[in-house]
Amino acid sequence: MKRNTAILLVILIFVFFIVLFILSLFLIPFVEEEKLPEKGFLSINLSGVIEEETPEIPFMRPPSLTMRDFFVALKSASKDRRIEGVYLKLGPLSVGPAKAQEMVGIIKKFRSYGKKVIVYSETMGNLEYMIASSADKIYLNPSGFLMLNGLASESIFLKGTLDKLGIKAELEHIEEYKTASNTFTEEKFTPAHREMMNSLMDSLFDSFIKTIAEGRKKNINEIRALIDRGPFTATDALKEGLVDRLLYEDEVLKEVKEKNLIKIKPYLKRTNLMGRKKIAVLYAIGSINLGESGIDPIFGGYVMGSETMRRVMKEIEEDSSIKGVVMRIDSPGGSATASDIILRSAKNIKEKKPLVISMSDVAGSGGYWIAMESNWIVAQPSTLTASIGVIGGKFSMRGFYEKIGVNIEIVKRGKFSDIYSDWREFTPEEREKIRREIGWIYEEFKKRVSKCRKISVDEVDKIGKGRVWTGEQAKNLKLVDQLGGLDEAISKVKELAGIPEKEEVEIVFYPKRKTIFERIFSLADIELSEIRTFLSFLNSISPSKRVILAIMPFLIKIN
Repeated sequence: MKRNTAILLVILIFVFFIVLFILSLFLIPFVEEEKLPEKGFLSINLSGVIEEETPEIPFMRPPSLTMRDFFVALKSASKDRRIEGVYLKLGPLSVGPAKAQEMVGIIKKFRSYGKKVIVYSETMGNLEYMIASSADKIYLNPSGFLMLNGLASESIFLKGTLDKLGIKAELEHIEEYKTASNTFTEEKFTPAHREMMNSLMDSLFDSFIKTIAEGRKKNINEIRALIDRGPFTATDALKEGLVDRLLYEDEVLKEVKEKNLIKIKPYLKRTNLMGRKKIAVLYAIGSINLGESGIDPIFGGYVMGSETMRRVMKEIEEDSSIKGVVMRIDSPGGSATASDIILRSAKNIKEKKPLVISMSDVAGSGGYWIAMESNWIVAQPSTLTASIGVIGGKFSMRGFYEKIGVNIEIVKRGKFSDIYSDWREFTPEEREKIRREIGWIYEEFKKRVSKCRKISVDEVDKIGKGRVWTGEQAKNLKLVDQLGGLDEAISKVKELAGIPEKEEVEIVFYPKRKTIFERIFSLADIELSEIRTFLSFLNSISPSKRVILAIMPFLIKIN
C-alpha cells in the first residue's frame, strides 16, 4: 500500500512539473520584451557545442548559439547603426576547423563595415584562438593560458578488443583509403590510412597557421615557431604579441560600456534578413538515413532522414517566390539509398532554380553524394569532403555469444536468406556477393561524380578510392568550385539567379523553426517521429538487412 502511494506521489509531482513547464511556455509570449539600448556593442557569449542549426525536436535546442544565429546576428548588425561593434566572450568550444574558419569569415565581413570586434577569454585553445585572431583586440585573463600548441588527432583501433570479446568485423570496403572499417579490422594504421591522415593534417595545419598569421599580421614562419614553443601563460602570450592586453572581465566590460551592451538573443528576435526577393538556406545536417529526421538513438547526433528532406525540398522546389537555394551540408554520409533519394530532390530543385552547396565541417561520402547535383559547390579550406567510396558487411558475434552461453539455431528457406546473420561469418561465395554489391555502388558513385563535376571516370577513380580531402585539396582536384562560407554561397546563388550583388534579399531558412505553440502541439508527432527514427536505425543494423554505407571513415577532432 505504502509503495503504491509513493508511486502515485511521484507521478503527481512529475505531472505537476510538466503542466507548470507548459504553462510557462504559454506565458513567455506575453512577457514584456527586454528594451535594447539605442547604441552599443552586441554581446555574444560563445562556448560549448556549436551546431549549424537546432533540431526540429521540441525543447532540444542546444544551450549555446548556433552557426545560423552567429551568421544572422553579425550580418544584420553590420548594417545596423545601433551596433558599434561586437563584444565576443570566448569559452571552451566544441567545433571543427571549418566552423572556426566560418566564424573567422563572418567576423572579417562584419569588420569590413568599419565596426570593431573585441574578444575576451579566460583560457583559449587552438581553435578558440584561431577565431579570436580575426578580431581587432584580444584580451586574456591575467591568470589564464593560451593553449596554442598545434593540432593533433587520435585514431582508435578496436580489433584487439573485439578479438578478446569474440567478435569479428566482417566488413568489406572500396578502396584502400575507405578506412571506416579499419577501426574494427586493424590494430594500427595501414600505409594508405597513415598517408591520408598525414596529408589531411598537413593541409589543416597550413590553413590554421595562415588564418592566424593573417589575423595577427605576423609571418607564417613566425607563427609556426611560436606554436612549437606553446602553450603560453598569459604573460608570455602578451610578450609574444599573441594577445593585446591582460584584463579581467570587469575591466573589459568598462571598455565596451556594459550598460549599453545589446544581448544577442533579444537582438535576434528583432532582426530579419529582409529583401524583395527570397533565397532559401536549407540545412542538411547529420548522418543520412532512410525515413524521418531525428536524433541518433545511440550516439546522440542528428539524423538526416531522406523522407523529411524530400518533403522539405519539394516545398522549396514548388515555391515560386524562392529564386535560389543554398544547401548547407554538415554530414559524414550514411545510407547510400537515402543519399540518392536526397540527391534526386536536389536535381529537381536545380531544374527550376539555381542550387549552390555550402559545406561546413564535413560533407563526405554520402554527404558529398547529395552535393553533386548542384550548380556550384563552396567549401571552407578545412572542410573534410569527398570520401568517394563504399563499405558493407556485418559483425559476426558467435564467439561472444558462446562466451555468455547463448546458442542460436537457424531455420531458413533460400540459399542466402541468412547471409547477414550475426551467428556466423560470410562464406567465400557470400563475401564475393558483398564485394560485387559495393563495387556496383562505387562504380555508380564514380559515374555520377564524373557527370556532375565534368571529370573523367578514370580521374575520379584516381582521386576517389574512399580518400578524404580537405576543401582546399578538393578545390585543386575540381571536386569543389570555390573556397568560402555561407555568405559566399549566398552571393553565388544571387549571381546565378540574376539578382544584383548589392541588392538585399530575404533569407528563408529550412527546415523552418517551430514556434513554442507549434512545438507543444506537435509533441505527439515528434515522439512518433523519434520512434520511427529509432526503429529505422534498428532495422538498418538488423541481421536480416544488408548494411551498405557511403560514410566517412572518421571525423578529425582537434586537441
